[in-house]
Amino acid sequence: MAITSVDVDKGVIAEIKELTGLTTDREVIHESLTKTLALARQQELLTRMKSRVFVDDQLSSDTIDYSP
Repeated sequence: MAITSVDVDKGVIAEIKELTGLTTDREVIHESLTKTLALARQQELLTRMKSRVFVDDQLSSDTIDYSP
């Protein structure tokens, strides 16, 4: 893990701690980066899914029942 020095808004850090129960600035920053990455990946996936083109056979095929 790299050590990086950044200027952050202490008010935002404090509000995130209050809302999430996180206790250290390091936890807040790590959680924020992780969530931002997850959201960006999710948005990328949704964009790819929306652009997918289905053929008629896929749209009118029978429904598969996976129940036991």
